Amino acid sequence: MNEELIKDIKAGRCILFLGPELDMFRNADATISHNKHYCAKIREELDQQQIAYDPAGADNAYYLTGKLLDGGDNDEKQAEIRDSVYRKAESGLYTELAIMPFNTIINFGFDNMMNLALDRAGYEFQFDFYNYRGSAVESIGVNKDMQLLYNLYGSLAHEPTSVVRTEQEQLEFLRKINSSSSLPTDLLKRMQADGKTTKSYIFLGFDFNEWPYRFLLDSLQVPKSSKTAVSPREQVKHIAILTKDYYSNRFGIKFTEQSPITFIRELIAEYKATMTEHQVAYISYNSADETVLQAFRENLLSHNLTLTRGIEFFDRSQIKAEQNEEEVISEKLEQATVCILLASFKSINDAKVKMEIKHMLEKFKKKEKDILLFPILASNSLWRTAFPELLEYASIVLPINGIVLSTSSRNPDPGEFIEILNIINSKIR
Repeated sequence: MNEELIKDIKAGRCILFLGPELDMFRNADATISHNKHYCAKIREELDQQQIAYDPAGADNAYYLTGKLLDGGDNDEKQAEIRDSVYRKAESGLYTELAIMPFNTIINFGFDNMMNLALDRAGYEFQFDFYNYRGSAVESIGVNKDMQLLYNLYGSLAHEPTSVVRTEQEQLEFLRKINSSSSLPTDLLKRMQADGKTTKSYIFLGFDFNEWPYRFLLDSLQVPKSSKTAVSPREQVKHIAILTKDYYSNRFGIKFTEQSPITFIRELIAEYKATMTEHQVAYISYNSADETVLQAFRENLLSHNLTLTRGIEFFDRSQIKAEQNEEEVISEKLEQATVCILLASFKSINDAKVKMEIKHMLEKFKKKEKDILLFPILASNSLWRTAFPELLEYASIVLPINGIVLSTSSRNPDPGEFIEILNIINSKIR
């Protein structure tokens, strides 16, 4: 099963669903979910205020929060407890998951943990969230190839009022998500198969005995897939047979016997084993584009591409006087598995640049290694005409909007280069 999942992850055909019950919070000698940690703190407050609650709902955050809010003037206290658990919450597990380029991640929560993990890793992605109190959003406006992280239950970090707190609010949320304030069309489209190619769906941290998940997966229009996988928080025996049959028949979910942690780490290990370890990137440019090269390198110094990955970014300006230029270029071109072309009028007419790009294209076509090609539009030029195969084989053309770098007309914009580096980092993970 993992081999097929890994193929789909690398091809951008795998969607990750994150539930609230992943064990990530260290509590004394045990690891529990942030959801259970929050429930424990709410129970402490209920006990302190002598507000009665049904022990059967001891781990139901919506029920407990409702009891606290109904029991007195406790809005500030509830927000204080919630913020203490979630506001600065981080997850090493999410940091591990961020390594894999899931096309879409749907978080059935309101936390910011995956957002932080992707951001700190230096990956380019788009974040959005559903706000049941707001107006309908027809489209997110995200490029289909851009990684999307979507919070279903609101966002504490971006709009605290969007967070679903109580059972009453959950019912309102469920009513709106399938009617007046339905989900964005481009989000729903991501759930569907690409033509005849079906997608894979991984579910982590879900207690499928909870009925809202049936409704929400249907609202997301998740189709039945022969490749779906799930690693439930509890062992399979704790899932009611009727529930298991429903999810298997409706969505094609295969329940595994592994714990989520084991499932994740085995999947990551197998994914890494299939990846090329990129060690050298070759920057092909003309000396007229020194300003662009310098700005690119300045932003590269503090980026994870060099700090964490340790990739060497080579260009001809690094060749020392005592070295044989032809030999050094030949050696670096042979070592390189990443090629960056600073495309400009001067570079596409440069004999050395033409030779370098031709060499990397030949390596790409041999498919002996995972070769990644990134044209960066340094200025207006007919680079597509000069290198027609590069357009066909490029991982992505940068900037992503297809407009030349602002450096061509004014001083370098660091944000522009950081976005480019994040996209390159995302493509080579």
